[in-house]
Parts: sequence; C-alpha cells; structure tokens
Amino acid sequence: MRPIRPLYLVIALPALLALTAFVYWRGLGGGFILDDYQNLHILLQLFDHRMTLWQIMFSSDSGPLRRPVAMLTFGLNMRFEGPDVWDFKYTNLMIHLLCGVLIFALARQLLRAWRPDDTDERRSWFALLTAALWLLAPLLVSTTLYTVQRMAQLSALFSIIGMISYIAGRNRLDRRPGAGFALMLAAVLICMPLAGLSKENGFLLPLLLLVIEVFFFGFKGTPGTRRLLVGFFTVFLALPVLGTILVLIFRPALLLGSYAGRPFTLTQRLMTETRVLFYYVRNLLIPNGEGMGVFHDDYVLSTGLLTPATTLYSIAGWALVLTAAVWGRRRHWWPLLFGVCFFLAAQSMESTIIPLELVFEYRNYLPSFGIFFMVVMILAYLLERRPELTRLVVPFMAVLPFFYAFATYQRANVWSSWTSILLSAERTHPRSPRVHIELAGIYSASGHMHHALTEVAEVPKLLPAAAAGASMQRLAIYCRAHAPIPASAYHAIPDVPPSNDANIYLVAALRALVRVVYHSGCPALNVGRLTDHLQGWVRNAPKNNYNGALWDIAFSTAQLLRFDGNRHAAVADLERANRVNPTLPEPLIVAMRYEFHAGEIRRAYGTLMTMRRQFAHPGIEARALIHEYAPLEQAVASAYRNREP
Repeated sequence: MRPIRPLYLVIALPALLALTAFVYWRGLGGGFILDDYQNLHILLQLFDHRMTLWQIMFSSDSGPLRRPVAMLTFGLNMRFEGPDVWDFKYTNLMIHLLCGVLIFALARQLLRAWRPDDTDERRSWFALLTAALWLLAPLLVSTTLYTVQRMAQLSALFSIIGMISYIAGRNRLDRRPGAGFALMLAAVLICMPLAGLSKENGFLLPLLLLVIEVFFFGFKGTPGTRRLLVGFFTVFLALPVLGTILVLIFRPALLLGSYAGRPFTLTQRLMTETRVLFYYVRNLLIPNGEGMGVFHDDYVLSTGLLTPATTLYSIAGWALVLTAAVWGRRRHWWPLLFGVCFFLAAQSMESTIIPLELVFEYRNYLPSFGIFFMVVMILAYLLERRPELTRLVVPFMAVLPFFYAFATYQRANVWSSWTSILLSAERTHPRSPRVHIELAGIYSASGHMHHALTEVAEVPKLLPAAAAGASMQRLAIYCRAHAPIPASAYHAIPDVPPSNDANIYLVAALRALVRVVYHSGCPALNVGRLTDHLQGWVRNAPKNNYNGALWDIAFSTAQLLRFDGNRHAAVADLERANRVNPTLPEPLIVAMRYEFHAGEIRRAYGTLMTMRRQFAHPGIEARALIHEYAPLEQAVASAYRNREP
C-alpha cells in the first residue's frame, strides 16, 4: 500500500464526513414518527415556558432512569431552535458524524494494539475504512433519522469516548500507572454514567472494555498492572454482574415481570434472538431493503428448535463462535473474532432476557462497529498473509464504502417523509399489522376512505388480538369521512377486551376517534351503543394484564358520553379512570370543568378539593397540567366563595 501523504487526514476524513452528510441530507426533511410524539411532546411545555430545562431532563418515561442526558439535548434543541423537526434531525446527523470521527480514532488505537509494527499510515487507511463503513451503513439510517433514537446515539458517543480513554490509559499503565489508571477510571466514572443516562445500554461499557482487554492486551504487564486490572474489572464488572444475578434469583419480577404482556415467553425470546442477531449481521454487511425498516412486528417467532429450523442453526452458529473465542486464543486468527464478540457484548442487554420487542434496527448503532471492524481486520489479515490478493482486496476496499453510500442515499430518500416510509414498508413488510394501521391513518386523513377501510380490514387477519383497535379505527375513518356507519362496524367490536400486546393500538385508535368526534362531529355515531361496549371492556378486563389500558378506555368513554350530552354518566367514568390510575390529574380536571360549566358549583369545588389532596406533591407532568388549568381552579374557588347561602 502506498504511503499516505502528510495532508491525508486533513483531506480524507473531512471528505468522508461531507459524503455522509450529503447522502443523509434529504432525509432531514422527514417529520416526527411513532414514539417521537410519545417521548418528545413534553418539550412543548418548555417552548411555552411552562417547564424548565431541569424538569424536561427528568420528564421522559423511557427506561427506568428517564434518560436525562438525552432529554437535556432535546430540551436545548427546543430552547434555541424551536419545534422545527429539521433541526432535531440535523442535530442527530451531527452526532452521527462526531461518532464517525471517534470510530476512526478508536479503530486506530485498536489497530496499533493489534499490529504495533505497522506504519501509522497503514493503520490510518484501515481506520478510515472502518469509519466509512460505519458512517455509511444503510442499516443505521433508522437510528440517525429517527429523532428519539438520539438516545441510542448519545449512549454510543459516550461509550466510544470511554473506550478511547480506557485504551489511552491502558497504554500508559506500565510506564505511568497513576496517569494511566486515572484515564481508565474516567472511562467508567464519567463516560459510563453519561452513556447510561442517555440510554441504559451505556452501562455495558465495562463489558466492552473487558472484550478489548482480552483481545488486545491480554491482561499483560507488571504484577502491579495485573493487580490494578483485576481490581478494576472486579469492581466495575464482576460485582454488578453478581448483583444482577442475585436480582434474577430473588426478585426476577424486577427484570422479567412484563413478560405477561408479551406474546412470547422468555425461552421463545432467547431462541428468536439468536436468529435476529444473524439477521442484523446480514443486513449490516449486505444491505437488503426487504430486511430493513421501522416495522418488524412480522418477524417470525421461534416456538421451538425446529420451528423455524433456522433457530437450531443460529444457536449452533453462535455456540461455534463463542467456542472458538474461548479455545482459539493461541491461534494466529484469534484476534479476528474480536469484532463478533464485541457485537454480542454490545447486544447483550437488549437481545437477551429483558422482555423488549424482538427486532429494532437502532440496537445495532454501537454493536455494528464490531462487525465492520472485523471486516477490516480480515482484509488486513488477507493483505499480509496473501499478498497476491492485493489486486482484489484493495479495489474491494475502495468500492465498498461507495456501494454503502448509494444504498444509504436511497434509504435516506425514503425517510424524507412518513408517507414514503409507509409505502416502502408496505412492499417490504406486507404482513406487518402496524404498517396497515399506519397506512389506514394516512389514507383516512387524505380523504381516501375506501383505501383506509381496506387497510384496517387486514389488521385482525394478521393479528386477531388487534380486532378491538381495528374496530375503533374503523369508526374513526367513517366519522372523519362524514359517512354513514353500517351496523357491521358495531358488530365487529369484540365483546371481550384485547390481550395486552394490542393495548397500544386500541388506546391510540380510541383517542383518534375521540379527537375526530370533538373536532369534526360525527352525527352518524351511535355513542350509546359504542360506550356500552367500552364499559363492558372495563368491567370484564383481566386485572393482571389489562390495567395499562383501563384508564384510557374509561377516560375516552367519559369524553364520548359528554359529547352525547350524558354529563352525569361522563363524570362517573371520569371517577372510574381516577380510581384506575390516581397519578394522572386529567380525570379530576375534566370532571371539575364539566360540573362548573353545568352550574354545579358545590360538586366542582368538592372535585377541586379532592384534586388538591390527591396531588399535594405532583410529578413533573402532573404539575405542568395543573398549572395550565390554574385559571379554572381559581374560577371554581371564587364561585364557591361567592355562591348564595
């Protein structure tokens, strides 16, 4: 390989960053999607000066720690740029580019540890290729352009900084143990909390450091160095792992309690994830439009070792990789396994026992570094061991990033609008219930009632548990089109409540129906017939797995009854919603408003007193909502004081 000119890095790395920005640029015009709204709607409270940045930091309910570092960056976006979605996605892209620069630096450090006799110029070539493959990987588009996945980006960013800090400290540990150990401590005491408070994956950093130590340093050094290393990993990895094991033994519900709300068991999830991990690797290395996208709810669940048969092959494949990693340490090819072991370690939180959904592309944002670095290490290995392959390997290295860039450019174009994402998903994931649900909403909003109804009809065929949600969405489509509602639409409403995995769809569809009724009216809707079904669901709901949706059903029922003029029944359902979840103030606020506007001052004042007792120490969101309705509280209190004796 020819020597690199001194100005190489000044030109090549910025050129790579510019190329990455170019291929992503069109995708910045896409809006918020899916759980962007759920996680970021609270930012409007900051924009309207009803909440502070400090309150915004702890306002998310994503993850047990609320991810305050990531929420702070969203708050800063809102404070300085306003609610323009383009600015949020632009910030994501800048974080992606910064991560790419750090990937380059990390790869150079690892290559120096692997091949200390190589020239710096040669290492820079391979590090640049690693950064190029990672920056331009099509699979990572759905992390960079999915606004709320900045959480995953920031977790990766601080984790990479932590790895760089650890390696820098490790290289100094024999010569300057104080300075070296300080850098290693900075990795876990500064970088790990920042990563973990962006997204919980960041707490895997000590495990990733162990993989680096085993493959590139091998715990070598003076006796003092080895003692420091053993103590380091005992405190920051072995003890936390032991604590996790004890929690699983004595309090398993803390980690596994929500399997009751999933359509799979722990065993089924573990078997399925072995296939999912190969699915990720395949789409990282050989991008395939049919294998990528936001929607993966059509992924086939493994219910046995041979159902499907690829389950057994996947388990055997990963077992072979891990066996080679344990027993191949004296082989010359052993370092090549670093990348795949790094990938597995970085996936170990979201792809093992925690009952998350089965497949999401953003889980590969940091783990994918291991796969791409493994590819680069293999190419470097071939060039050294088989120089006659240079004429094949070097052109491959030059062409591969541009192939990825072209595929990423096409995928970013798809991400330029929610409609194009859905139309693409309809072709690649036709058996995804969520695709049909979202398409029905798009068609209904654009006035294509027939197409919307056709899409909704597919949902219960693919997911029978979603029949309740589909029936609510169907009613909303008729209402939005101001069309007569056939009796079959009411007959399609199931008599029993849905299972827990369909609750999100039911709640979203019911809320959409209420919005349509209030904003556009729906004289064709038989409110009494509908609310009879809804109240029956609340009465018949299995308490062990359905409480999550009871509040929404009762609250929506009350709104529909009030629209129909049945105020007393509406207040009764609001009281029921408050009993189901007394941490949310909306039912009491709405009940107070209904009573006050009806002239029932004493009842309204009684509801106000109940709310003040119940929310004497409200949470952040409850406080913001109560503050918003403070004028109503004042009006009720004033009317009660001035009422006639």
